[in-house]
Amino acid sequence: MIKRIYDAITGLPDDIIEEAAGHGAEQKKYSKAKWRRIYPYAAIAAALVCCILLGAVFYRLSAGGLKTGNGDMLLLQVNYPKAYSFDDNEEGMKQRYQNPVDYKFYQVLKDFSYETACGLMEDGKNLTYSPVSLYYALAIAAEGAKGSTRDEIMSLLGYDEERLATRCHNLYNLLNRDNEIGRLAIRNSIWIDNELSVNNEYVDRLATQYYTESYYGDFADEKMAKAMAEWIKENTGGMESTQEPDEEMLLSIINTIYYSDEWIDKFDKKNTAEDDFYLSDGTMVRCDFLNSHYGSHGFARGEGYTRSSLSLKNNAEMVFVLPDEGISIYELVDTPGKLSKCLEEGENCYGEVIWQIPKFSNDSELDLKDMLRQLGIEEAFTEAADFSEIGNAENESNNPYISTVIQNTHIEIDEKGVTASAFTQIGYAGAALPTDRAEMILDRPFLYAVVNAQGVILFIGICENPVP
Repeated sequence: MIKRIYDAITGLPDDIIEEAAGHGAEQKKYSKAKWRRIYPYAAIAAALVCCILLGAVFYRLSAGGLKTGNGDMLLLQVNYPKAYSFDDNEEGMKQRYQNPVDYKFYQVLKDFSYETACGLMEDGKNLTYSPVSLYYALAIAAEGAKGSTRDEIMSLLGYDEERLATRCHNLYNLLNRDNEIGRLAIRNSIWIDNELSVNNEYVDRLATQYYTESYYGDFADEKMAKAMAEWIKENTGGMESTQEPDEEMLLSIINTIYYSDEWIDKFDKKNTAEDDFYLSDGTMVRCDFLNSHYGSHGFARGEGYTRSSLSLKNNAEMVFVLPDEGISIYELVDTPGKLSKCLEEGENCYGEVIWQIPKFSNDSELDLKDMLRQLGIEEAFTEAADFSEIGNAENESNNPYISTVIQNTHIEIDEKGVTASAFTQIGYAGAALPTDRAEMILDRPFLYAVVNAQGVILFIGICENPVP
């Protein structure tokens, strides 16, 4: 078996350098404040085993196949982008210049997020979902597909297939963060059965463009299952996953995402207090609420909802959408268009905002296969699937197809990671006088999303019940 250590390529083709300018949202600067106390904030520890097992995945339709050889389980390793300091503005600007991502791609990611999230929201159930994690897993699957199988996946991904890999590569470099304040780590891997002859160009392309590690072994062996579970745990901050030996499996694509960050503005733990939260069915539960008051803060009012957000130190924010009294949050998000309006539209206001947020921790185990079928991916789940770009099979009856697509997620918010400093009020200095007032008292089911500075939705969900 070929053994290689692959240095991930971060250079860009000349034909896309011109897109580096013109993105105002990408020009936001990091704060130069020095923080004297650092708390690792698990605020949204989002573990995401995504897509996972994008199928984990592909199943063998018959016994047999081409041997790849013997050797260590690690087939190809990658070097991830270098992390830089929280307040290294020069390096941040350099990364944005070297990794241009056009407006169209950001819009495609938003549309994908709204379309897929709507298919997962169920009345009366907590939901945490990472659309960007699913997007990367599907993009990797598309790289191995041909013909109508590829066309169906690419149609949902919604971007020019010749440039998709480059855009995913550049976005990866921009999203990747690991510093003294927080972390956003997306990791990809493919796991290959030793009876499948894999196309080296496919493996190389995944490493180059998607920072994808490659492993091979015997899926029927407990050693392989244990290694996959360990990889997931290592890359999600400790999330446990059940991996069982499976002699029918040919290939597994796994994407994970882990996120942690700190609030810019402080929630004083002394103000945390127990109060009532009302579920959709009218049931009441008691839970702890984070409490804060802003004399000057932005918010938006839309038809049936109020939206506001709280800033995070690594240039992102957590958005909260509170339905008006008597309106169910599920009425506001039952179509992609409505969901988009909740998170992006409404009348912008500015003034006093009262915050009361339940201190919650939610886990979701999502089966994404039916949702993907409803959105047009059909052939990939059948024996007619064509994933021949992955490698060569001895005969057509040995071709792989996607069997499962699952995602496990974890999210929690609390007071940790917030530091008392002058930063608490930054961003409001020199602002206009308050003209309005809003109460973000989240005492009933609400929508939330973690969004980066360019509008990429890292996580989206509904808190139906803050009590596990």
